[in-house]
Amino acid sequence: MRTVLSLALAMLGCASPASHTAPVVGQPAEVRFYDSRTGLHMAIVNDSHLARLGVQGGNPNDRRVAFYSETSNEAGPKVITDEMLAGLINYLDEAGFERLAVAGPIAEGESGSVSLEITTGPAVRHAVRHRGMSAKDAKSFNELVMAFYQTYNAIPQYQAYTRQSAEKIFQSPDSHRAPGRN
Repeated sequence: MRTVLSLALAMLGCASPASHTAPVVGQPAEVRFYDSRTGLHMAIVNDSHLARLGVQGGNPNDRRVAFYSETSNEAGPKVITDEMLAGLINYLDEAGFERLAVAGPIAEGESGSVSLEITTGPAVRHAVRHRGMSAKDAKSFNELVMAFYQTYNAIPQYQAYTRQSAEKIFQSPDSHRAPGRN
C-alpha cells in the first residue's frame, strides 16, 4: 500500500503526469463516496466547484466562508484547493481507480455496494466494490477508499449546523449509560 507521504506528494503535484481525466485548475471537480448499505455519503469538492454553484465571494477563501456559513442539518462536502483535489484524483487513478471505473454516476440504491465517484468538469465515472470482484480488485478498491478517508479526515470543515442537529452531534454518549458505569 502506498504511504501517506506519496499521497501528500501527489497532492502537491510532484507525482507522475496526470491522467487524461484529471481536472485542471479552474475546472469544477469532486470525489464522492457512497455506501448503500448504511446510506453514508461523503464528498470532497474543489474551490472551482463552489464557484460553479454560485457561492458568493471574491476569492476561494471568501467562497468557503460563505459556503460553510450556510446552516444545515447535516454535513456537506469538504472543500480543498483545485490543485489538491487534482492531486488526489491523480493519485486515485494511479492507484487503480482508472482501471476499475466505468463511465457515468453512481447508481444509488444498488444493494450492498460501496462506491467512489469522480467528476471532472462534465465527465463522471465511478467504481463499485461488489461480491464478484477479484481479490486483487477488491484490495485495490479498499486502498482507494482508504486514500479517500485519509484525505477527507485531514480536511477541516467549519459547517454551521442548526441548533437541533448540533445538539444531537454533541450529545454525550454517557447520558445513555446506566448509573455507576464508566
